[in-house]
Amino acid sequence: MQIIRGYTKCNMDKFGEFYLKHLDIFSSEEIDEKKIFYEEHARTRGLPTEQEKIKDLKKEDLWSEEKENKIKDDQKLISSLKLTKSKFVLKADIENIQKEIEKTENELGELLYEKQELVGFTVESYAVKKINEFFIYTTSFKDADCKKPLFTEAEYEELSGVDIQALVNNYNKISESFNEKNMKRIALSGFFLNSFYLCKDSPFNLFGKPVLDLTFNQKELFSLGRYFKNILQELKHDPDEETMDDPDKLIELFNVSKNSESIKQKMTDSDATTVVGATQEDLERMGITLMFNAPRSHNYHLIRQGAGVAVANGMSYKGALKAITLSPVEIFNLGNRGQIAQGNIADLIIWDADPLEPSSMPEKVFINGKDIDLTSRMSRLTDRYTKNKDKPNGYRN
Repeated sequence: MQIIRGYTKCNMDKFGEFYLKHLDIFSSEEIDEKKIFYEEHARTRGLPTEQEKIKDLKKEDLWSEEKENKIKDDQKLISSLKLTKSKFVLKADIENIQKEIEKTENELGELLYEKQELVGFTVESYAVKKINEFFIYTTSFKDADCKKPLFTEAEYEELSGVDIQALVNNYNKISESFNEKNMKRIALSGFFLNSFYLCKDSPFNLFGKPVLDLTFNQKELFSLGRYFKNILQELKHDPDEETMDDPDKLIELFNVSKNSESIKQKMTDSDATTVVGATQEDLERMGITLMFNAPRSHNYHLIRQGAGVAVANGMSYKGALKAITLSPVEIFNLGNRGQIAQGNIADLIIWDADPLEPSSMPEKVFINGKDIDLTSRMSRLTDRYTKNKDKPNGYRN
């Protein structure tokens, strides 16, 4: 709700309860103007720019052109790897390239940290520090309408460095809660998507104000909402609960589904039955219809066991059940069977335990809605020799 309202309610021991207004395009313009002012002020005081400091560090052999190029190369490599990852289909390939991305990101992070430590205080870092302080002053208010400033200019100038740093730390903590990962989670959450679907892709219907008046957080949330709405509409199968809880997994599933279409077309054209290197989980994620079969009719009872083995080796439980129920119906075009739904033919089995466990037995079987008698010679013999144990075997019914 903080994003919807456009502010965050804060409470600090020294300053009590106040409201931090989220950044919008008008605040950003004012901050950009101040940034130019602070950078010019820093130059007149003799502070070096980042480029000047790097040049000096190179002369002193504390930094090198090779490291500078390595930073640029790593940044390009990460972008390239992410693009390549979005085109992969097989889970093993995706996981391998993700490891490469994480490795490169760690190397880049170490280089950037080393560079920042060596560069130290510059025109740019001074401007950032002053901008943070200015931002706190201009976005802190006493009221939820963000009309009454928390500080007058004089009051703010009298604050100690410790107090200002405490306010900046509070702002940084709040900003971190709106990082990319959390924004994606909010955009994919049920409570937001329900409202988003009703707004008919109109920012005004959702937030009650024109686009120009939206905060940056509101604009990002709206864009992500539209992005995930499009993904959910494009997917041919509903994602499971675990995928819906992880935006990155949903994006990965969408990319796999999108890339799978060309693969499935090639399989159809060439009468292929599988994809080289693909696991059962991969085929399922690609939306390729799977079913189980047995070589001879007297082995049909092994189909259920085969589905259980597939689950033990990576196939989803839901996918395995579908492969022995709905998938054959879809493949052989058998009509309204294969799932419990109004109007479907009632071919049902009620099991005494997990249906994919070989030792499980059916308790009830319905064919065309008719309760089938499960009594057999085997069941009668079982009853005969397991019941009425107080009588000799020859007298048991």
